[in-house]
Amino acid sequence: MAQTTESALGIWTAVDLASHFGPIPLNRIRFDPPPGKATEADLLAICEREERLYELVDGVLVERHATLDGGDVLPGFQFPLEQLFAPPTRPPE
Repeated sequence: MAQTTESALGIWTAVDLASHFGPIPLNRIRFDPPPGKATEADLLAICEREERLYELVDGVLVERHATLDGGDVLPGFQFPLEQLFAPPTRPPE
C-alpha cells in the first residue's frame, strides 16, 4: 500500500511536522490556521493581537522563544569575537 504524504493531501501530521522541523516541541506549532495553510496575513494578524512571536515557515506558524531571538545573544558574543579576530597590536617603540 502506498503511503500518502502531507503534500498530496495538504494535511500535516505530527510525524510530518517532526520530520520537517526536527526535534522541536509540538506545542511551538500553531494549529490555527492549520499547518501548511498559514499566510503572511495570518502571521501579521496574530502578532498584532498576541504577545507571542511566530515565524512563518513553509506555511506553518512556529512560535519563537525570546532567548533564541539572537538580539539578546549577540551583544554578549560581539566583544570576544572582535578580540579574537582583531589584527595583532604592536608594542610601542
